[in-house]
This record gives sequence, structure tokens and C-alpha cells, in this order.
Amino acid sequence: MRAIFSPIYAIVLLSFLWINPTATASTTEALPNSQQTVILIHGLGRSGKAMWLLESRLSRAGYSVITLDYSSLRAEPDDIIESVVEQLDECCKHASTVHFIGHSLGGLVIRAYLAQPESQKLNEKLGRVVMMGTPNSGTQIVNHFQHYAWFHWLGPATLSLSTDPTSFPNRLATPSFQAGIIAGTNGWLASNAIFNEPNDGLVAVAETHLPNMADFIALDVSHSMMRYNKEVASQTLYFLEHGRFYHQ
Repeated sequence: MRAIFSPIYAIVLLSFLWINPTATASTTEALPNSQQTVILIHGLGRSGKAMWLLESRLSRAGYSVITLDYSSLRAEPDDIIESVVEQLDECCKHASTVHFIGHSLGGLVIRAYLAQPESQKLNEKLGRVVMMGTPNSGTQIVNHFQHYAWFHWLGPATLSLSTDPTSFPNRLATPSFQAGIIAGTNGWLASNAIFNEPNDGLVAVAETHLPNMADFIALDVSHSMMRYNKEVASQTLYFLEHGRFYHQ
């Protein structure tokens, strides 16, 4: 199976990822009466531009939106967290209510940031948290490909996302907040063969779960396209308002 799927998966994984060397926060103008800030955090190998649909929808809904930008492919997880702490502290300083939305690795960045003792001052203003396709217990994809030389090109942050008990996701404490979790089920032939369970192409549905999640919903969307999916955006907005997803 490895001989069949490895070259194909290499192309797909590399096409999912692209490097943005900058690491700055960009702010979207909100409606004048907005009192709530939403911080968007992108995933591995992307930039803040990847969150444009959610940024637009949230801004139109009246939220003050801040889209974080950070470099990830050549960094260790701890370096990533260190690089965004100052940005996040500044973003949260003047907000009355702060919501967080993270795609994939972005959800783990949120967990790591809010677990820091220095972040406890946010408890009074912390709103709601949404994670999209976040490998909260790691992903079997890394287990499967970590022995291939080409996979190491994706960097230490990627390699840290295995399901091993010592991996970055599994070292994080169970969050004190209750997140809304969105998982994708639109995997493809190779990922279905690797996971043998519902998945979004890179992360299994079960791997997104947290023991204390506020709500969970699985949608027919792939990992990469989750950020651009209108239903994902609508469900995210619904959760921010109601603390739960809309289950038909």
C-alpha cells in the first residue's frame, strides 16, 4: 500500500501547503457597534489569507476580526507558540470579549496559548472557541509517512502531529474551555485506505474530538477546503452566537 499511495500522497500533501514568510496580524474593519473580537488562526503551511471567507463572513456579521499570520513549516511547535504569544496578547488587550477560531494546527495553537498561566487573565473575556479539522489527538497520516525522507521536508511541526502519546497534541492539557468542533468526512481513496474510518483526507473524525467539547458536527468537506466551505462558515457563526451548532 505504501508503494502505491506514497508518491500520490506526497504530491497532494505538498499541494496543500505553501509557505508565507511573514508573520504579522492583519485586522479587518468591524461594524461600529461591534463589541466582540474574533481571532482567526490558520493551519500548517498556510497564511492568514487562507481564512479570507471566514474573515469576510464574520466581519459582515459585525465582529471585529483579527487574522493571525505565522510561519510554521520550518518551526518547532514551541517556537510557533512563542512567535504568536505577543500578537495574541496585543489582540486581546483591548477587547471586551474574545472568540477564537482555528483551522487544523491553528486549533492546537489556541489550546497551547490558552493553557499558559499568563493567559488566565483572559478567562473573564474569553468567549467561544471553534476548531475546524484540528488533530486534537494527532493524525495517523503522520504515523504512516514519518519514515519517508520527503515527508521530513514538511518540517518539525508536521512531524510533531503523530498520535504518539508524546506528540505535541497529546502533550497539551485538556482545555478548560469547551470548544465547538467541526470535522470533515470528505476523504479520498488513499486517505480512506490509511484511516479505514471517516476522515477529511488528513485527519480522522475521531482525531478531532476533545473529551469536554461543547458540541461537535461532521460535515461533507475535505481538510483543505474546510476554510472555504459556506456551511462551515455558517455553522461557525451559529456556534459563536448560540454556543452550539445547528443540527438539522
